[in-house]
Amino acid sequence: MAGLNQLTRGDHWRLFWRSFYIQTGWNFKTLIGNGFCFCLIPVARKLFRTPEGKKSFFNRHLAFFNAHPYFASYALGAVLRLEEEAVEDPGRVGMIVPFKEKLTGPLGAIGDRIFWELLKPLTALVGGSLILLDKTEDYSLSLLGLFLFLAGYNLPHLWVRFRGIKKGYVLGINVLAEILSPKYPRLAGVIGTFATVMAGLFIIVGGQWSLDRGWVQFMVFISSGTLGLFLLKRASFVWALASAFGMTLVWGWLGTVVV
Repeated sequence: MAGLNQLTRGDHWRLFWRSFYIQTGWNFKTLIGNGFCFCLIPVARKLFRTPEGKKSFFNRHLAFFNAHPYFASYALGAVLRLEEEAVEDPGRVGMIVPFKEKLTGPLGAIGDRIFWELLKPLTALVGGSLILLDKTEDYSLSLLGLFLFLAGYNLPHLWVRFRGIKKGYVLGINVLAEILSPKYPRLAGVIGTFATVMAGLFIIVGGQWSLDRGWVQFMVFISSGTLGLFLLKRASFVWALASAFGMTLVWGWLGTVVV
């Protein structure tokens, strides 16, 4: 690959910034397929000089594609590499769409598990616990909790977006082995352990917070716990506790206002 067909670091950065809009074209037919194609538009402009080449490119990528929006960056990077190779060897074009289809399941499962099921409730529990423990006049502990919640969730997802494009481009078609490697389940296990510990601590902090405010708030706490047991049948353990005892904050505050 050389000359006009050589993609640069600037192209990778354009792909990274466009990845933030990968869900904007979501629909029931292609899911995030339109957004995936939108991310690759600068690539099409650089790799293909003829209307026929661009049309073929858009037909390939304006199709069904689904993955976790953050981990989809691995597919973006890999497709970037495959499209570049296909310009030099047109026989490789036929493998691009089947390759994307193979990535949908693993990318969706890993991203949903790490970010939706574990990291989001973990950071919410950390931030919520610090807010409940805050007895300072300047709300410094609450501000710290808010910062840890935002930073604890957003910094990892920014890193995954950037690393995915870079790693996907380097590995190309071999990125599937990277995605299916055992390190991601191990990472999910570590995050899950911390999330479970934080859920237990949040119960203690929430219970004490409720007791300090009287019997009404404590009864709210008990009812939230009961709701949490019900939610266990429909959601993960951490999400059930985070949702149920998060309601303690709202109901407890309302109880303070009413009483």
